[in-house]
Amino acid sequence: MTNGLKTVLVIDDDPGFQKSFSQKLKMMGFSVSVADTGSKAVETFSQNPNYFDLVVLDMLMPDLDGTDIYELIKIKNPDVRILFTSGVFDFDYLKNILQYGNIGFVIKPFNHDELQIQISKVMNCAT
Repeated sequence: MTNGLKTVLVIDDDPGFQKSFSQKLKMMGFSVSVADTGSKAVETFSQNPNYFDLVVLDMLMPDLDGTDIYELIKIKNPDVRILFTSGVFDFDYLKNILQYGNIGFVIKPFNHDELQIQISKVMNCAT
């Protein structure tokens, strides 16, 4: 992280979402990296686990489940903030992941205000 710029790793397999979401984050002042598979995400994060301030993680990825990715990332840096995203709402699954702490959740599609609120909540929660 340089010059106080917050860094985000976006993990999502949808190229259209990656592009639009990355643009929104950049407009909010974030530096953004993208991974399109869970294994690439874990590899990218593991190279420098203290580099990212926030990880935006799609719950349903083709190669690894969102909670598996979450756990592998948290092993490397337990203090990193996570914002889960999903186009599918499953209350039981959501209840399960919210127990972890330092995380937020937003359902796709979401508007700019909703995104800002959730990011602010996640970034400001106590570790």
